[in-house]
Amino acid sequence: MAEKSKSFTAGFEIKPTGLSEWSLNGTYFRFIYSGRIAFPPVTDPDIFAAPALASFIIRNPSPAQVQGLFDSAYFTVDQAGGGAGAVQAIFDNRNANIAESRVSGFQASLAYLHPSRYGDFNASVSGERQLHNDFQPAPAGPSVSLTNIVGEPPAWRARGNVGWSRNGIQTVLALNYTGRYQNVSFTPSHAVDSWLTTDFYLSYGQGDSAPSGLLRNLTVALSVNNLANAKPPRVLLPDTILAGGLIPQLPYDPINASATGRFIALLVRKRWAGT
Repeated sequence: MAEKSKSFTAGFEIKPTGLSEWSLNGTYFRFIYSGRIAFPPVTDPDIFAAPALASFIIRNPSPAQVQGLFDSAYFTVDQAGGGAGAVQAIFDNRNANIAESRVSGFQASLAYLHPSRYGDFNASVSGERQLHNDFQPAPAGPSVSLTNIVGEPPAWRARGNVGWSRNGIQTVLALNYTGRYQNVSFTPSHAVDSWLTTDFYLSYGQGDSAPSGLLRNLTVALSVNNLANAKPPRVLLPDTILAGGLIPQLPYDPINASATGRFIALLVRKRWAGT
């Protein structure tokens, strides 16, 4: 089955007369994916009781089916220790053509730019609100909501920055916000804390207009991601999802956070005439 998608977007942009320094824009989006290739969504600690996963579960498998899995090259270890005769159900967690996925939300941003004798000052704030993220694993089957859970985009994301530039010097300080969401792998679910990081950028470059040959077409830039070295929110998963400990435990959500910490980069670039 081929993957297919339909999308709809509608937006606006406002620049008020007499307030040319300000601008406001917003966008609504909606995407529908059919036959999307993905793993079955595991959002319930009891996989075999989740209605949305019923089509991926083989109950009372035959001895031949079970033995075939035990003899497979991908089989690692019998964690329960009961052998092939103790298997009562099989969960097929391979990639599959998921019936349908529906995602919708809106984005908005407000920006300000003020030229002055002391340089150009600018500031902006932008955010995204996810309204729906629904997964229907099988045709005519129930849907499962993936909104605001571990491993999926959170309901809220935002970014704000202030900057200044003059005579080839540019500096930007930015704040990144990831909203609070839920780890539904446990009952009751566990809250995952929001995450706030700071980025800093400083650069110099005047291109062909630099006053001297040494500085002409020279760019020097310093960037620091996660300036305060903020640690990602702690997220743990139960052994039932980690295949009884066969899959390594990561103490954070790599989809929505990073364990890299403070990252500093320095760029120096020089371009000569004819290059």
